[in-house]
Order: sequence, then structure tokens, then C-alpha cells
Amino acid sequence: MQIHVVSPGESLWQVAQTYNIPFETIVEVNQLPNPDQLVVGQAIVIPVEGRYHMVQPGESVWHISQQYGIPVEEIVRGNNIQFPHLVPPGSVLYINDHSRQLPTVDVGAYVDLQITGEDSPAVVDEVGEHLSFLQIFSYELNADGSLTPIDDQAIIQTAYENQIVPLMVITNIEEGQFSRK
Repeated sequence: MQIHVVSPGESLWQVAQTYNIPFETIVEVNQLPNPDQLVVGQAIVIPVEGRYHMVQPGESVWHISQQYGIPVEEIVRGNNIQFPHLVPPGSVLYINDHSRQLPTVDVGAYVDLQITGEDSPAVVDEVGEHLSFLQIFSYELNADGSLTPIDDQAIIQTAYENQIVPLMVITNIEEGQFSRK
């Protein structure tokens, strides 16, 4: 699995072309209701074994092999590189790291109870095995320092059942918008 972060002006079709996988696969895996409406900074799951690396200026295949702990020969062979010392910036290389022991990564997601409502526990159950933290959006901070109560017991219980740490997201929302006060 690879995580791709959407850049300005990028389309889902371009992302699919970059990773050489069908557009529809990305839509299905990410359950994207509007694949034409990506948000800059949005994280998209790319269902591949291994990962991809975009070569940055000044990087060499040797630097990339050191970064991922993969032999240079494996990167060269896996990408059919004719001249390893001449890989231009912007090239996308496949890194077959499925045999390498990867570090544990903590993953968090947020749930907006006003959007998912009573379906919130089911949504968390669906992806819970992949999460470490669940940010519950949002506990609104009032001018007097109190919090506007929300019906959070079901989502907190669901988080615990999935061995996820629930976290409070405290916001200063007034009249539906973030307040500068």
C-alpha cells in the first residue's frame, strides 16, 4: 500500500497514470463519491505491493536504495533502468520493499459526527483495523470556556472496541465557522 498526497492541480486520472493502476481501482479502494473533486493535501490509498518513489533533484539510485534499505541492483532490475547514474528528477521508481521489515506507523483519522451521524460507528468499524487514533470532530469551545456537549458515547465505545485511541478535537466554531476570537 502506498499513500499519495494530492498536489495542486492534480487529477485522480493523473494519480492513476503515475502508479500505473486503473482509475476505477483507486476510486473503489478509497470509496470516493466524487473522484473529480480532489482536495489539495488529501491522502489517497494506492493499492500496490511495495511503493513508488519520485526522484528528486540531486538524488541517485544509490541514495534511494539507502533510504529504503533496498539493494541498488533490485531497484535497477525492478525498473528496467538502462543507465542507473542517469535517472532524471521526476522519474517514478517502483520500490519492491515487501520483503523488508517496515516500522510500525501510527495512523489517525477524524470522524465528523454531524456528517456521518448515527452511521459513525459503522464507518469506524469498516476501517478500524488500520487506525491507531480517532479524532472526534468536534467539541466546540464556547466564549465562557465551556464545551458544547456532543453525543459521543457510541463513537468512543466503537473506538475502544477496535483498539483505537479516541481523541477530542476542540474547536472555536461560532455560527458554523471558525472564530478568530
